[in-house]
This record gives sequence, structure tokens and C-alpha cells, in this order.
Amino acid sequence: MGGISGTTRVTYADGTVSLNCDVPIPTGPTARPVYSGAAVSANIATVTFSKPVCHDTFFSPTEWTVVVNGFPDPPFGDGVPICNAAADNGVTTAILGLTSAAPNGAFVTVTINFSFPAGSSLRDRDGNLTRTPQTHTATATAPETIRPLVTSASAGIGATSLTITFSEPVYCTGLSFSADDLTVTDNDPDTVDPFVTGAGTDPCGTSPLNADTSFSVTTSAPFLPGRAYTVTLTPEPFEIRDISNNSLLSPSSHTIDLH
Repeated sequence: MGGISGTTRVTYADGTVSLNCDVPIPTGPTARPVYSGAAVSANIATVTFSKPVCHDTFFSPTEWTVVVNGFPDPPFGDGVPICNAAADNGVTTAILGLTSAAPNGAFVTVTINFSFPAGSSLRDRDGNLTRTPQTHTATATAPETIRPLVTSASAGIGATSLTITFSEPVYCTGLSFSADDLTVTDNDPDTVDPFVTGAGTDPCGTSPLNADTSFSVTTSAPFLPGRAYTVTLTPEPFEIRDISNNSLLSPSSHTIDLH
């Protein structure tokens, strides 16, 4: 575990043996990020880190090794972003897309490997590389079945964009930016409502790997003070969904109050 001593725990439950090594989590600007845990459901592994991390280079399949019931299940990608100039866009939780779905109850090991030459392509904002190699185990669970919900919609006075926030990370496939999928109205027949014209500066992700809890869209006209706008989403099934393939409840609405 990168030269850090820890406590090894062996847990037996429901015919499954889990092996965990608990290491002290270092803190401070010179502390290297630690891969701190994993959870697996179907073809998604969710991994966590002690500090926000981002990629110095693009994802490589050799960075991770996932074994399900003794059989390799290679990841095809992860949700860790490429570092921006300041490397301040890191995440503490990311998902790995697995080639095959892990059956419910499967014993899974998820290892972050030593990558040549530096050891890891995952770093924090201070340039500290993630400690490697590290392994965590998990028992695969069935995908959750709770549908995502719209929790808020927001826009500033005079803005020509709005942000929609959801109860959990979602991604979009085939979503159009037309009245078929998204409408905005102030419910006043004497005014002309703005309409959605396209993706905003924070667009909806297109796969589970870049699912997020919010996305933005642009509008044809600015939002005016003293009005309350109703934002309604009416996507077809699977056009907006969570990483477990649960579709957004349609229609879903929220109000932007600019009074």
C-alpha cells in the first residue's frame, strides 16, 4: 500500500469473503491521494478517493484491474476528468465502466495499478500522484430502481441560459432541445416565452462515465424580473436517465421565481 501500514480486515457474510486494508488517510497539501473504497453494481464500479483527483493524461485500461468471481472484467473508461490548467476540477468519486455486468452477489476486487513511469496518472491540485497499487473488494449489488427527479431549476435575471438540477447524476441520449423535450413559460398569455435553443456551457453528459447532477441549456430570450417561469421536461424513456438506466419521470417541472 505505498509504504503505509494499515489494518487488514477479513469479513465473511452470506458465503462471501471480503478483504479490506484500512490505512490512515494522510492530509495536507503534500499528502498523496488515497483510493479509499469501491462499490459495484452491474457494469458500474464506483470508486472513491481521499482527495479530489483528475487525469494528467487520458484514461488507459491498464490503470485499473477488476476481477469478478475470479474472472477479469476490464474497465473501458472512467469518469475522472482531464485536469484543467489549475487542476482544480478533480473529483472524489468516479465510476468505472465495466466490460461485463457483475452478477448480483459477486465477489469483486478493484485495483488501481502502478502506472509507469510516475506511478499514476491521477493527481490532486497540488501535483501529488495517487498512491498505487491499492486494492479494495466489494460485493456486487443489484442496480437501484429509483427514478431521478428534478430538484431545482435556476436562472439569473437577464440570463439567456438556465440550469436544471437532479436528485442524482444523469446523462442524456437522443435528447432534443425543442419543445418536445423542454419548455419554459411564465404562464402569461400576453408575453412571449423564451424557448430552449441548445446545450449550455455545462452540457448534459452522454454516457454514465460523465453523468452529473445538473446541466445547463441556452434560451432564445433573457429571463425577466418580476416573473415566475415554469420549466417542464418531457423526455422520452431513456433520453434522461441515471447510471442504473432509470429514466427521469416525465413530465417533470420546476419553477424559477424571479420576483
